[in-house]
Amino acid sequence: MKNITKITHVSKFYALLIALTLANKNNIKLEDTIISDNEININDESETNYNQIKTDIVNIVAPAMTGHTEYIEEEYLKDNSSIDSKIDSQVSKTEKLQNDILIDNKMLVEENEVYTNRVFTYDELKDSIYRIGQEYGVPFDIMTTIGHQESGGQWNTNGVKSYTGDYGQYQINVRWNLESINRELGFTEDDLLYNPYKSIEASAYLINKIMNIYGYTLDNYDPKEIFGTYNGWTNWKEKEMAVAYAESCMSILEENLYSYEEQNVKIKAK
Repeated sequence: MKNITKITHVSKFYALLIALTLANKNNIKLEDTIISDNEININDESETNYNQIKTDIVNIVAPAMTGHTEYIEEEYLKDNSSIDSKIDSQVSKTEKLQNDILIDNKMLVEENEVYTNRVFTYDELKDSIYRIGQEYGVPFDIMTTIGHQESGGQWNTNGVKSYTGDYGQYQINVRWNLESINRELGFTEDDLLYNPYKSIEASAYLINKIMNIYGYTLDNYDPKEIFGTYNGWTNWKEKEMAVAYAESCMSILEENLYSYEEQNVKIKAK
């Protein structure tokens, strides 16, 4: 039976490379190989050669391709609609993967920048607040409430250093927290002061530690206990300032100022 190996969605460069490779390895005449804009059709009379071609593509050529490969025997070529549907599905998956890579690269650049002269808005940070909170198992309402409290609701604290030694977007106290943050996350004082994304992560890291102390989960936690401990540690109820901090946070929380509609935000397991 005459067989056709059809390789779809490849550039002309890769098409020629594949054709030359297969022609050389399997003694197929190059003139029997049809190369068009986005596919190759290799005509071959020998079933042995056909099977070898498939093996070669999988083991040698496919890893160098940017597209997707389909191996289709002639008898199945009649059902063009199902083939096209399968190809379209594969192309869609590739485009989504490429988009995810672009997003990851953009995020990686942003989250490693130093922003010495830039103030961020809540809208610019909310996706990162949600994503980082989820990665650390910290509820979104806890993250946003503390962010609001620490910035007076303005979200303008990137690059701000308080007289008490609180740094950056989430006003992380470096005296009590820098050592563990540096050890566990590798962040420096400048990171906490000038990079809001790292400040958000440092806060999520600290809140996660608090939640672990109390055995809290994303769905089961006491917000006031978290707020109080965040400000004054586990004996916060004995400290007037920490009690006031917890009560202020509860007032913000009860206003329900922040909500988040879940989107295609990539969550990485911690």
